[in-house]
Amino acid sequence: MKDEEIRRLGRVILKALDRLQCNVGDVPYNMFFDFIQDDNEYYHFQIRVCPRLSIHAGFEIATGLYTNVLSPETAALILRENK
Repeated sequence: MKDEEIRRLGRVILKALDRLQCNVGDVPYNMFFDFIQDDNEYYHFQIRVCPRLSIHAGFEIATGLYTNVLSPETAALILRENK
């Protein structure tokens, strides 16, 4: 990425984190950067922000599987509405 693209990406990440804080408060979160290289040496990447809104209970502890308390569509709607 070029320097200006990195700066713009940084602004987008900060805006997303600000919206998260405005909508759910000052919660802990993890941020993941996933990178994929294809045969043409072009890169694809995604950035995931995973807020920690609930604690692990019986189901999660017993199975190692985690449930979403909010659908991605609902979360996106909330974040878009509260600019």
